[in-house]
Amino acid sequence: MDTETKDVSEYKALVVEDTQSIRKLIVTLLNEVGINCFEAADGEEALSIVMEKASEIQLLITDMEMPKKDGIQLIQELEYYLEQHLPVLMISGAATPQRIKELHDILPSLKFISAS
Repeated sequence: MDTETKDVSEYKALVVEDTQSIRKLIVTLLNEVGINCFEAADGEEALSIVMEKASEIQLLITDMEMPKKDGIQLIQELEYYLEQHLPVLMISGAATPQRIKELHDILPSLKFISAS
């Protein structure tokens, strides 16, 4: 088993979550392992950050359901960046089968993890 530890001090994630307490928790956890974060409260704010800092972002963590622009709309608008191999972790406390299908139609390679 490879036990080599990777230096993540240069890694940056964009965390997109409308619930501030959840967003802060995710950012705190990532910071604890050395990953710096940009934060956005919705998809519109996230798009602005990506347009300004795209080359600095190595990971996108986004909620699926948000006001203004949800996670699925964000993914659709970031298609170019996703093609450049920007990994995406989508989170949701209320993902319906229909919303998961919508997401899978956009990203067929998507693997969705569900607690149910």
